[in-house]
Amino acid sequence: MADKVYVVTLKKKDDLDGFYSDMESDGYKVQMKRPISRNTHYYMTDDQAVALRDDSRVLAVELRPEDIPYVEIGRDSVDVEKINNLPHGHGPQFRKSGAFNADDRDWAKLHCTGNDAQRRKNSWGSGTVTDTADIFNTGRHVDVVICDDPVPYDCEEWKALSDGRDRFQMYDWYFELNQYVTNIDDDGTALPGSNYQNYFNNNLNPQYHGTHVAGTIAGKHYGWAPEANIYSMQVLGNQANLGSAVPTLLIFDYLRAFHRYKEINSETGYRNPTITNHSWGYRLDYISLFDGGLQINNVGSVVYRGTVYSSNNPNPSGWTMQGLEQDFGIGQWKRRYNFHYAAINADVEDAIEDGVVIIGAAGNYDYYMADSNPTSPSYADWNNTVFVNNNSGFTDTIYFQRGSSPCNTPGVISVGAQDTNADFRRASFSNFGPRVDVWAPGVEIVSCYNNTGTPDPKYGGYNYYEAIQGTSMASPQVAGVAACLATGKVRFTNSDVKAYIQQHGKVGDMAWDVQGGDFTDPTCRGFNNGLYFDGDAPELRCVKTRETGHLAGWYKDQLKGHRRHKEVLQRGQVQLFPRVNQFYRRQPHDVMKIVLTVTTPGGNYHITGTDRVTTHNNSEGPDINVNVGDVLNLVCSNVGTSHPIYLRHTPGSQVQNLVNNPTATGNGAVGNNILEWIPSVAGTYYYQCFNHNNMIGNIIVS
Repeated sequence: MADKVYVVTLKKKDDLDGFYSDMESDGYKVQMKRPISRNTHYYMTDDQAVALRDDSRVLAVELRPEDIPYVEIGRDSVDVEKINNLPHGHGPQFRKSGAFNADDRDWAKLHCTGNDAQRRKNSWGSGTVTDTADIFNTGRHVDVVICDDPVPYDCEEWKALSDGRDRFQMYDWYFELNQYVTNIDDDGTALPGSNYQNYFNNNLNPQYHGTHVAGTIAGKHYGWAPEANIYSMQVLGNQANLGSAVPTLLIFDYLRAFHRYKEINSETGYRNPTITNHSWGYRLDYISLFDGGLQINNVGSVVYRGTVYSSNNPNPSGWTMQGLEQDFGIGQWKRRYNFHYAAINADVEDAIEDGVVIIGAAGNYDYYMADSNPTSPSYADWNNTVFVNNNSGFTDTIYFQRGSSPCNTPGVISVGAQDTNADFRRASFSNFGPRVDVWAPGVEIVSCYNNTGTPDPKYGGYNYYEAIQGTSMASPQVAGVAACLATGKVRFTNSDVKAYIQQHGKVGDMAWDVQGGDFTDPTCRGFNNGLYFDGDAPELRCVKTRETGHLAGWYKDQLKGHRRHKEVLQRGQVQLFPRVNQFYRRQPHDVMKIVLTVTTPGGNYHITGTDRVTTHNNSEGPDINVNVGDVLNLVCSNVGTSHPIYLRHTPGSQVQNLVNNPTATGNGAVGNNILEWIPSVAGTYYYQCFNHNNMIGNIIVS
């Protein structure tokens, strides 16, 4: 029988060269050597694998996931019944439930940006409200990578909100990056081709998942960051005629190479920040083995904090399926389990160390997720196991409270799903516990879809939308906010995201343990059942200020976290807070020249052109959005001499309170003259007629 392929993960990348040499001397055959990773694939026997785990340099020796029975990677969305839709055109609004329409926004945008009154706790549990979600920054010059099903290239949602440019990047992951990911092996094992060809028309895409996720992050109508660059990396599924997924063990090799070696942005002079979303995870799928549900005779034992429970030593609530679910969360119909894979997690840790922002779904299995940090109180549950068997001789020991790779990795922003309940509960399907970093809306989330959804009358063509649920839908809410935060930044990391969440998240506002608090309670957090809970994970809040013009308003003199590589390798505390931010810097070249044409057809100034946020088409008295340092040109087009245009600090006629930070050039412009201003202080200013108080509009400087 041929030797199996095992993945060997080292604790330190610095040990790789010596380890390679020792393995070669000992006669091990390489199946894949990955120069950008501390994982190496070797042929070996099971006994050799056991012995190699005792090497002090080795963190783990594991079979490849594809060689482990019943292990798969899956989407973290929950299929829901399609809903009827109202006719197009009843106006934009935020909807939690009911009949969605293409003008609706998902309720997360208001829930996360709104103040307490707008969030409507205990009153908004369903239906629609009309309100304003105020989101600063747009994700411009930020690269968002959707690691998911293939995202189609032709959705209208991918057009930029400001100027209609196509933001979808048909990037060739293999051609551009194989030179950095290339392996050195002993048997000719090749990387996955020389050209990445997984780009498809939305009408031919049999999967909706990646499309929906991308829309939530960066869609121009459904998304947080309508100016971000959108990249697709297919990591799920291998459908006929729809490309092949990037091999799972190489996903983070490619992401690290992309982040390190991407082209310099010619407009900013820097490489763009990289935000990645991972609404997928490893799992054990035992549905086919227990098609009638898990019965008590299928459970041999449960090891909980070192105590072995069985029919001979029953758990406190009794050795029944009801008792096991009350005490441990092991339920009759829970036949999919989280699966932890150390090699993937090592790659994730190293990608975070490189500066790749990694945000992911906590998982949809309704299991408590312990922390892998030995100093955490919840680490007592890291090694809890359940031994299962069926009538056909199958047996397995499952670590059921570790969470799923990659999103259980220390440092990943792991997102749990919040439900639509008026009192802000977690979704009953969502994993929970101390390894969840933040809660975000993940139920009844409307976004773009494939052709199994509802045709989108906003656009026509191959454009569709639908409302679905899952931690898959919660994670992109956080990724979208991260893309907004990263706008205009030279360096932006997971630590920045985590610090932002800790500083501005809404803590203590969710309803927990409503039905008693044991694991049969769908609002359980594992607190009243003897499990240690390391504090409430906050709800996502998108705090904004006009004074600074970017989410949260924090900058380099504020507090943030950091990464410490040695602690990562030792499985210790990865994120330490607070710490003075020394690296969170704006891109100094992120300025624009904004040219707007001004006319006076009667009653007010009319504006045409594109500012930082909006494209105006003969708009009457609109808000003009600019950033500090932008060059604003108001180009008069036959403006009458009775309507000279001035820039002012406060509304009012005549010449009082003209802008002076610095003073505008050309104040009082008429005819075909130009008024130019380069603002240096954020705030709200006004363009106004010298003679008419009602001819006025706002200039919002961020």
